[in-house]
Amino acid sequence: MPQFDTHFLTSLVFWSIVSFAILLFLLYKFALPPILQTLEARERRIREDLDKAERLRQEAERHLAEAEARLKQAHASAEEIVRLAHERGERTAMEHQRHILEQTEKMLAEAREGIERARKRAVQEIRAQAVEISLLAAEKLLERNLRDEENLRLVRETIDAVVEREKQ
Repeated sequence: MPQFDTHFLTSLVFWSIVSFAILLFLLYKFALPPILQTLEARERRIREDLDKAERLRQEAERHLAEAEARLKQAHASAEEIVRLAHERGERTAMEHQRHILEQTEKMLAEAREGIERARKRAVQEIRAQAVEISLLAAEKLLERNLRDEENLRLVRETIDAVVEREKQ
């Protein structure tokens, strides 16, 4: 077998090593830098997107905390109104008991309606902000424009499903 002859084998091994070295040099010189640049750019973009998503999540949490604080304040205010109405009713109970009961009931109903309106307003604000933040985050993360009709329909269906689930 001529390929195992030392005269041919030495030449074959030499040219194989030379060819391999040239191939490695060409890959290192021309293929590796663009690949590394692409990987670094992708890593940087992913890191920036994750940072943006984290900032948006923190902002959403801050808005939620603010809305909860406003809701607690509305509850405290309503409780204070109820307490004041009750004290006033006790002071004048002997003279105007029926009149005071009617006033107290009216004030309670108004306070409950006010609380309900404030709660609904706060929930609507939270939903609107959450939808905006979610759309912005999704748009930034996916690097897509979510304005075509199919995507808008999917977003509306998802929002309607969440609202329906909260009503139950």
